[in-house]
Amino acid sequence: MEGGTRYITIKDAADMLDVTPATLRNWDRSGKLKALRDPQNGYRIYDVNSISAVLRKKGSAYEVPVRDPHFIQYSQPALFPTDQLIEDDGTDVRSLRLLVKRLSRAFRDSMGGGILERFEEISKVIWCKYFDETQAAASPSYGYQFYVARTDSNDEAYARIANLYQQATEQNPALFSNGLRRLSDDKVAIVKCVELLQDVRLLDIPSDVKGIIYEELVRNTFEKDEHQQFFTPRIIVEFLVALANPLYGSIICDPACGSGGFLIAILTSLQRQAVTAGCELLGFEIDRRMAWIAKLNLLMHGGSDGGVHYLGNGGSLSFSNEVNDIVEPDSIDLIITNPPFGSSYAAASDLTHFTLGKNKSSRRRGILFVERSIRWLKPGGRLAVILDDSVLNGKSNDDVRTFILQHTIVEAVISLPDVAFMPYATAKTSILLLRKKRSQEEEQTNIFMAEVNHIGKKANGDPLYSQTRDSNGKLMLLNDLPDVLEDWQLFKIGRLDPVSSSHSFACKPDLFRTSGKQGIRLDVPFHHPSRKSAEEILGRSIYPTPKLAELVVLRTNQTIPAQQDPDEMWNYIGLANIQAGTGEYYVSQVIGGKIKSNVRQFQQGDILFSRLRPELRKSVLITEEDEGYASSECLVLRTLASALQDTDLQSKVRKLSHSPISEVEAEYISFMLRSDLVFGQLVYQITGVGRPRVSKAAVLGVRIPLPPLSIQKEIVSAAKMARQHYEECRRRSELAVQEGEQALRSAYIFATEKLCPR
Repeated sequence: MEGGTRYITIKDAADMLDVTPATLRNWDRSGKLKALRDPQNGYRIYDVNSISAVLRKKGSAYEVPVRDPHFIQYSQPALFPTDQLIEDDGTDVRSLRLLVKRLSRAFRDSMGGGILERFEEISKVIWCKYFDETQAAASPSYGYQFYVARTDSNDEAYARIANLYQQATEQNPALFSNGLRRLSDDKVAIVKCVELLQDVRLLDIPSDVKGIIYEELVRNTFEKDEHQQFFTPRIIVEFLVALANPLYGSIICDPACGSGGFLIAILTSLQRQAVTAGCELLGFEIDRRMAWIAKLNLLMHGGSDGGVHYLGNGGSLSFSNEVNDIVEPDSIDLIITNPPFGSSYAAASDLTHFTLGKNKSSRRRGILFVERSIRWLKPGGRLAVILDDSVLNGKSNDDVRTFILQHTIVEAVISLPDVAFMPYATAKTSILLLRKKRSQEEEQTNIFMAEVNHIGKKANGDPLYSQTRDSNGKLMLLNDLPDVLEDWQLFKIGRLDPVSSSHSFACKPDLFRTSGKQGIRLDVPFHHPSRKSAEEILGRSIYPTPKLAELVVLRTNQTIPAQQDPDEMWNYIGLANIQAGTGEYYVSQVIGGKIKSNVRQFQQGDILFSRLRPELRKSVLITEEDEGYASSECLVLRTLASALQDTDLQSKVRKLSHSPISEVEAEYISFMLRSDLVFGQLVYQITGVGRPRVSKAAVLGVRIPLPPLSIQKEIVSAAKMARQHYEECRRRSELAVQEGEQALRSAYIFATEKLCPR
């Protein structure tokens, strides 16, 4: 560059050209308008002559005026690379995750240190970066200090950053007490982190994704420890906040706030409503480092750190003076939280204060969080909480559900998919939205219930996309939550149509006044419409409806291949070998040593039915000359008439004393076990947290209409024709994909021949 050349920032250039900074970045990449780099901070800067040329080309007579100090005078070339770690819309999560790994690696590859120490030092550097940006935004004359120039030595760059960090801590000395006042002595790692971060502008990242850097940093450090810490996916956080709808003038609390994800989402929601000044945010955390991170996170999002409290010795479940001084009973308008699921709380002095903890040596934390939250709410206050499904359906937790119904109005129960917290946890969970009763006479009203199958993520945490594209042509996430939120809005005004909704339904309150073997149930499957539908269908049957136990016997021969014959190959059918809903299966050849759990023997003519996740409807008839062993999750069934011909099962049939034995087709039974009629009888009996299943008794208790053999064969014939049609459709689909792939290859061949002829 020649001395005296004038340059302006990307924001000023965007204002001059009446475009967004994102558009300018795209122009830079495409070469339409190339940017240079500020040698002090690495940000894009633009030659004013180039801006004027673009304006003239657009037909404007406007010229960029000289407006010091917005112009920057430099006589040396820009020294920074142009590759960005963050996309223009701020949503490139993969790049942010990669950035966090690089930051951690900077310390690991230098002087090492423990993972917690690296976590603290990286947090200091990020805060230092944020402080530098806010100072520059507040004062145009401020000179950026967070950078590493090519001519800097490590000592020079480190000294600049250490001085900057000292300024940052002096503005908030209480937040940076004790060992947090100084940067690490690992100069190489600190300088490397600055180099990685200097091209990222934190203030430009939208609020709804700004916390990703911290969340990824925390996730890699605290993945799951003795407090059962793991992190609520952002897509669920935002849904829960929208569902609860925080209002102006509210006191809002997360008693297990972690890194502050819910608090930040609430703050963002209030900022959009321009009502933050009238609200008070409270966050309690049992881990000191996590509380510190939550404070930093809130400050970076424009909030205050004063509402976040570190509570040791039991955290929010403690009845210490410290806790009682911060929050009193009947004082909070809204609590939104995802308390720890699995760990138990055993502090005897505190348990005696809980209705759900009295006379117990321990109780799971999630249960105690529910009671504590309800006690803290004002009459009419609301609790939005994520709980594992055993709290809603487990027999041992009937007292929890009774307590909830005594003290609150249940407004909504929303079942989340198994993958919701994978890969960090495998718990099957639901969202519960409660409103504290204003008086004991207040009666339960209709409850909004919804079943969510997809939340836009896979089990490994990667995005799950649909085949739908947005207005910009980008694939959209496969996510049911927006539809459920829309159903919730319709439900509140009495216009929810269960026929048109594939996810949601209204549950009548009288269903919560009766108890079964497991007590009162609050889970969505128990009240699922398919249950009522199955009952109505059975009531219309023109044929007898015997229980499955009256039509089949169980084959119960079991073994453990790894113990019986670890070196031989075994014919094996695992759950993955059975296709959901179609009746298809295949037999694997597996070396015995790899099958370390119990397996059940099966033979040709047996029916396999998976008790695990019955919604997948994995039921098959072993029709070929197959025999072998199946997963112990499968029940192995055989019709009574067929069992009489099996020496292993004859005695079981005689004990049943069926006279006469009903004529029934095995293929008819297998088909019916995949039907809506059977699923409707099982759905409300599904229990379990990580691996939901139905009991053997539940399966054998389902009723199946038993028509004459000729009608059974007619139904089986129709089912075979439907399956053939299904297979033909699948084959055509595969051929269509192959045809499309061939078209793409032809285009590449055409281009090659056109550009490089032989």
